[in-house]
Amino acid sequence: MKKLTFFLFLIIVISLSAQQNNDTVSVDLVLHPGYNWISFPRVEVNDHRPADVVKVLQSIHPFPDFMFLKGLPDRSPIPVFTSFDMSCFAGNLISLENTRGYKLELPKDPRGSKSYILEMQGNLPDPL
Repeated sequence: MKKLTFFLFLIIVISLSAQQNNDTVSVDLVLHPGYNWISFPRVEVNDHRPADVVKVLQSIHPFPDFMFLKGLPDRSPIPVFTSFDMSCFAGNLISLENTRGYKLELPKDPRGSKSYILEMQGNLPDPL
């Protein structure tokens, strides 16, 4: 029963809006203050190479004063992270893979917004 409740909670908390333009899809992912478990299936990638973490995170609106993103790379038990604190990004997480999951922490927005929007663009994955 706990798994079903958690799954339903994720459906309610995360909302997506998508627009399709030829081969690419634009997706606005709604994020909330606190922890967000997310993946990046629609980020722009070239030849299946990972996407630049700073470029992706800079598309969050309104842009937060602080954020912390943590992930677990392939074949390693040691987590990697990137953080932003007022003026610069730091950390050893430099790219995002569209097949991995990440934990993103965002602060309450001092401007009064109750959520953030992460704009993503990319190709629809081939189901075959």
